[in-house]
Amino acid sequence: MKFYSPKTVKEAIELRRSTPGAVYKAGGTHLMARLRAGACRTGRPSALIELGGIPELGGVEVGDEMVRLGPTTPLDVLLHHRDLAGCCPPLIGAAAGAGPPRLRQTATVGGDLCEAEPGCHTAPALLVLDAWVKLRDSRGAREVGMEYFFVAPGETGRTPGEVLTSICFRRPSPHERLGLVRDVGCLGRVNVAGRLVMKEDRVDEVRLAAGGAAPTPIRLEQVEELLHGARPSEALLHDAGRLAPRCAAPLAHGPHGRASAAYRRRTLGVLVTRLLRSLIPELKG
Repeated sequence: MKFYSPKTVKEAIELRRSTPGAVYKAGGTHLMARLRAGACRTGRPSALIELGGIPELGGVEVGDEMVRLGPTTPLDVLLHHRDLAGCCPPLIGAAAGAGPPRLRQTATVGGDLCEAEPGCHTAPALLVLDAWVKLRDSRGAREVGMEYFFVAPGETGRTPGEVLTSICFRRPSPHERLGLVRDVGCLGRVNVAGRLVMKEDRVDEVRLAAGGAAPTPIRLEQVEELLHGARPSEALLHDAGRLAPRCAAPLAHGPHGRASAAYRRRTLGVLVTRLLRSLIPELKG
């Protein structure tokens, strides 16, 4: 197997175009494990094109209005980024839940998204932030909203020749309430992210998204509809927790055979209620 280390996105795209069977590699935590096990989805690649040495694909930029994540940025960098911690708590929680330090230092945010596992760590947070990705190949560049990026388990809207060049979202304003909760036992790798805006005593805006609850990360749109315009109460949170499992369609078994579909449905309801309690602290008093 050949190994290439291009220094620009243009060079990487040309290598992929001229090398049949080659695949892009960022962190490679999943890819290398599949190579060792002989379980690559499309057969053993003819070459690996390492994207980690391309400067424009790395880094985190937190501006006054926009945030950009470089796809080759390790999850551990997100976890310890001060500006992200101040404005995007769900991303910090997602990175923290990705695994031990050694894994987080290797795994990248772009790799996490492109693996498209049902329990993708960063997807729920990026879904509630209304993020989008930028893709580029020899024909040009395009943008895809995060909610349209995931197609099926292990499959995204990115074509084999496209390079993921950026993950972008609007910087949340101070009055937006954001959070993420996850299955601490990691049996089903269910995680739920939320973004909520209150206006007077009612829910004015709400986004909820889950990983591990369906073949792909999903928005919990039925729960959002229940909450929108409502006055928070214990009864409302209870109803939201009961409704959430109806939004789920988990696979028969979780990653590596862990956790039944029934377990993950129940977990989803519990996590939704827990998240809403954290986002609406007024109910605690």
